[in-house]
Amino acid sequence: MVRKESQRTRGVIYIAGEGLSGLTRRFKAWEIYRQSPLDTAPLYRTESAADLTDKKNIRTLITEIRNSDIKPSLIIVDTVARNFGTADENDTAAMNGFVNNMDMLKDEFSCSVLLVHHSGHSEKSRGRGSSALKAALDAEYRVEKQQNGFIHLHNTKMKEAELALPMTFRLESVILDWDGDDDASSAVLLGNNGGDIFR
Repeated sequence: MVRKESQRTRGVIYIAGEGLSGLTRRFKAWEIYRQSPLDTAPLYRTESAADLTDKKNIRTLITEIRNSDIKPSLIIVDTVARNFGTADENDTAAMNGFVNNMDMLKDEFSCSVLLVHHSGHSEKSRGRGSSALKAALDAEYRVEKQQNGFIHLHNTKMKEAELALPMTFRLESVILDWDGDDDASSAVLLGNNGGDIFR
C-alpha cells in the first residue's frame, strides 16, 4: 500500500525495502537541514518492500497508483535486492524480467525509475548480480564513502551523453527535535558539496 505524504498530484514514489525508521529520520533531518517541510511536498513512500520481479505485483502497484491522486514523475526502488523477491540477482532471465517490469512502470506513468543497488561483494566497482541490469540502464552512478568521511559520486554510464564529472559531498549530522517512533536524537545526510569537483 502506498502511504500518502502529501495531497499534491505529481511527485515521487519511494518504494522503501529496508530501514524504514532510518528513512523517516533522514526525511526529518532533511527538513531541518534545508529548512523546508516535507509534509507539503509531493512525496509518497511504501510501508514495506515489494517483489517487483512478479508481474502480478507490478500490475497491482500500477492499479493502486492509478486509483490514487498520484501521478509520479519519479519512482525510487530502494534497494533492488530487497524488492527482488526470492529470485536470483545473478540469473540473467530473472534480471531481464525485473528490468521489463521497471519499463512497465516507466511507460505507464511516463516517469523515471531510480534503482538503489548494492555493489558486488568482491568487485566494488560494479553492481552485484547479472550484468543485464547495467546493460539496460540509461545512466549509472557509483557512490563511494572515503576514509576521510567524504562521499564520492561517479557517473559510470551515460547512454545518450558524455559522462558527467564526478562530485564529492560530506556527511552532516543533524540533531533531531521531534516526536518520532524511536529514541534517535540525530541522523546523517549528505550536506553541500564537500569541495571542488575532482578528477
